[in-house]
Amino acid sequence: MKLELKIKVKCIGIREIPPFIIRHQAHLIELDLSDNGKLVALPSSIGMLKGLVTLDVSFCSKLGSLPEEIGDLENLVKLDASYTQISQPPSSIVRLNNLIFLSFEGLCLEDGEYFVFPRVNEGLRSLKILNLNFCNIIDGGLPEDIGCLSSLKELHLSGNDFEHLAGSIAQLGALQTLYLTYCERITQLPEFPEHLKTIFANWSSDLICNSLF
Repeated sequence: MKLELKIKVKCIGIREIPPFIIRHQAHLIELDLSDNGKLVALPSSIGMLKGLVTLDVSFCSKLGSLPEEIGDLENLVKLDASYTQISQPPSSIVRLNNLIFLSFEGLCLEDGEYFVFPRVNEGLRSLKILNLNFCNIIDGGLPEDIGCLSSLKELHLSGNDFEHLAGSIAQLGALQTLYLTYCERITQLPEFPEHLKTIFANWSSDLICNSLF
């Protein structure tokens, strides 16, 4: 019988990941760095954690970036970077083709700083949930090729400042739920996927609703 070693590490109150985690935890499955107000960066060597399935850096309020080597985490299934300062995820993130859940919700960005998601380039083939609520996204912040996310079932875009959505959203054939509450500047919607079941929105004006639909 084959035994699978599963290791979870919770690190609190550190500015940097201790080197021993990288050197001696080749079989690390889950790395929980959440709620760490001191963490400012992840080392490039994190890409060596080939067995990592879950990476949680949520509520790391000083974390401003992810290293390009994040794309080397070939077995990563969940990446939660909610409530950080990461305004531009590295382009390598689209290589995470086993990733199912990705969140940058509620970014702590400075005035005049906007979130930009990289071009998808037919990557992220397994992604089912993308949470970009309250990320200070304006027009152009979502890639025009977002329609390449062929497995996406939930797209969370509430609380953003864009006026238009990428037309390729119509190509999201697996999309079932779209969140657009508190998107007060939106003036135009694209065609939606045929199998989309639910749109969460709070447009109260009949005039706005009629112009949108």
